[in-house]
Amino acid sequence: MNSEFSIYTTKYFIIEAEKKYISKAIAWVECIESNVYPTMLQIMGHIPTVNLHVIQFVNHKLRGASGPGAWFEGIRKYRDTDYMCSSIKIFTGKLDDQPPYRLEGDITHETIHGLLDEAKNSSGRTSKWKPIWQPELLDRIFEIELSQRLGGDMVSKRFKRCINKGGNYVVFVQFWKMYGWEPFKSLIIRLHEDSKFPLIEFNQNTFAYYMSLFTNKDVSDFFKELGWDIEVETKEKIIEDLNINE
Repeated sequence: MNSEFSIYTTKYFIIEAEKKYISKAIAWVECIESNVYPTMLQIMGHIPTVNLHVIQFVNHKLRGASGPGAWFEGIRKYRDTDYMCSSIKIFTGKLDDQPPYRLEGDITHETIHGLLDEAKNSSGRTSKWKPIWQPELLDRIFEIELSQRLGGDMVSKRFKRCINKGGNYVVFVQFWKMYGWEPFKSLIIRLHEDSKFPLIEFNQNTFAYYMSLFTNKDVSDFFKELGWDIEVETKEKIIEDLNINE
């Protein structure tokens, strides 16, 4: 490793940066760890399988000068150890604005990707999400919930951003507005506890079915009103499994 490179470890983060940046890098990450990360774990509802995150500050952006200045690279072993970590890179230029240290965006956003990677991608689940999936969909809802709990001024901005993206972003964020985070948390916990869940793909009908179970009410009409093609058989199964008397 370059002698001008430093590594610093906290409870949940490994920070890597050039020596001239390391003090600011540590201060920013420790601010996130103290003020944001505990709330993120509360939102998860369980201790994630991967609970260690490598934040490497680099002197370039992703895919050139116009690329994003922070990105998540996946879950991998840390260097020559057996520690599984989420791998995050941050453009050192972000440190020019620090302090004050941003609690939302950048480090926080990329760490959300690391926390949700198991729910979305482990046990071959990636293909099972495809019928309803769009990039960062669940991550954005998590981020809105986090903003609300932190009491910041970003909730409405993040909500509108999802609306502007269209498609299932609109459906998910409207569902969050109506029913809150708890159904999503139940979904994440189920994905964490049962490596075989879901047995079949998450299409519009199966997702409406499971979210009905997680809210303990028939929410199929909600999805139908937002344009999803909910089959009569799905509604009947929801009513039967929840023992709803019409």
